[in-house]
Amino acid sequence: MPKPKTRNALLVALALVLAAWWFWPSPEEANDNGGNFDVLANRIWIDHIPTNERDKISVFILFDDPTFGGFSTSSAFEGDWTAFEWSLDKGLKIHMLQADKKHHLKPKIASGAACAPFDHCLTLKGAPRGPKKYGSMEDWVVNGQAEFDVRETIAALLAEAN
Repeated sequence: MPKPKTRNALLVALALVLAAWWFWPSPEEANDNGGNFDVLANRIWIDHIPTNERDKISVFILFDDPTFGGFSTSSAFEGDWTAFEWSLDKGLKIHMLQADKKHHLKPKIASGAACAPFDHCLTLKGAPRGPKKYGSMEDWVVNGQAEFDVRETIAALLAEAN
């Protein structure tokens, strides 16, 4: 079981990300939702399973309504993030809001044993920050049909790290 301070820090960080998503104004709808969109969006993607509360992980996330996402690098105690708007058009186009720059990413998604310890793998070509490879578990879905319990997920990650 994680220490109360660690658990609280993780919950506060995740609450901030979710609050930013909830109150963000909705941009125009994406004009294409083909390919592996169902696996790509509304899912938490991380670069590795953290080994302790000071281990920084990189996170990539896309929400489909509104079409908003972000990159984050953080531990339980500190971190930084940047937000973007996105659309699907011959790949994934993102507009980095702080830098006011546009990038064209080419996501490639795989699933199965080759993705261990994750259920899904994501390779992002052309990303302006963060690693190029991420992983996600089947139940790491947010704003989707599957239920996502923040506390349970954080506790499970920390348990696997110890």
